Amino acid sequence: MKPILKKLIPANPTYEQLQIVADGIAETVLDKHKKKPDVIIGVSRGGLISAVRISHMLRVPMVPVSYSSKKGAGDDKNHANTFPEFKNNTMLIVDDISDSGHTLKELVDHYSKDNKVETATIYYKDKSVHEPTYYGYLIDDDFGWVNFPWED
Repeated sequence: MKPILKKLIPANPTYEQLQIVADGIAETVLDKHKKKPDVIIGVSRGGLISAVRISHMLRVPMVPVSYSSKKGAGDDKNHANTFPEFKNNTMLIVDDISDSGHTLKELVDHYSKDNKVETATIYYKDKSVHEPTYYGYLIDDDFGWVNFPWED
């Protein structure tokens, strides 16, 4: 999948810029499938804001999942790593960034056993082990830290 946006990539995105990307992802999902997913999975913490926006745009429920891979270089690694169970659903897993990609890969591996799974992120690093189905910005591995507005 190609990036949703091809503009200058912000290292310090605003809420408005993130909303534009989330809206673009929701529109692309509908254009591609003509059918909404059954559920949006928002990866806690960074994926929740975009997941809520996409769920409102598509008018489908959003379920938060507190999960973070222990393999990646992400945050403090103190997530509960819980998996709400779903069977026979079409789901869209949303996170803020596919950095190392381990979190998304592990969630897809878990949920794709019993569900049809796609993923969406605002940013996708080109060296990530998981390429999201939909993403807003493709960034190089050496892009540096993306400072999301909720991290200030």
